Amino acid sequence: MLNRDSGTSATVSAVAGAIIAILSVGVRECSQFTRTDYNIGLDDYALVLTMLMSVPMSVVVVMAVQNGLGKDIWTISPEQINEFFKLFYIGEHFYAFTVIFAKTNFLFFYLRLFSDEGFRRLTWDIIWTCILSAVSFLIATLIQCWPISYTWKKWDGEHQGRCHGINTQTWAHAIVNITLDIVVVAMPISQIVRLNWRWKQKLGAAMMFAVALL
Repeated sequence: MLNRDSGTSATVSAVAGAIIAILSVGVRECSQFTRTDYNIGLDDYALVLTMLMSVPMSVVVVMAVQNGLGKDIWTISPEQINEFFKLFYIGEHFYAFTVIFAKTNFLFFYLRLFSDEGFRRLTWDIIWTCILSAVSFLIATLIQCWPISYTWKKWDGEHQGRCHGINTQTWAHAIVNITLDIVVVAMPISQIVRLNWRWKQKLGAAMMFAVALL
């Protein structure tokens, strides 16, 4: 029987992602700190927190590879399966923190960049929406099964417990997350169109924000 193993590519991607995150944030923050007129803002803190959450998430991926990620399930032991699902559960929380800090990083940057009062109020509304949605998802994920250990033990059908609407929760989080992504990407457009620039410059600025968010 063919035993497939894509764990190496997952490990490489995770390690490369962590290195890129550390270097990108390090270079960005160091370049800012060398400026005498630069004030540390909430966007800087959110950016560093994004990096601090993404690195452990990469570590979780590497550990998951050691416990069967990328392999066919019949090639790994029951103990590895338990450990894999436990790591997946932990990774969900790091992912949620990474997403919320990444979004708020851009939103706090908008507050630094744009002075329109209406836009700033909208930005704060979106920030709180992001925070509340993230907290809701984290709580729902934390208690998605009871007892909590049932989350990674239920696969064998030999343990007692109950779970609530995991698929519904996953779809709801995906829809909310994608919707907020679109909103955050679109927000600067209302400010860019007001600038006294040529349309090509405005288009370039809008694309810059979109690419940065991606």
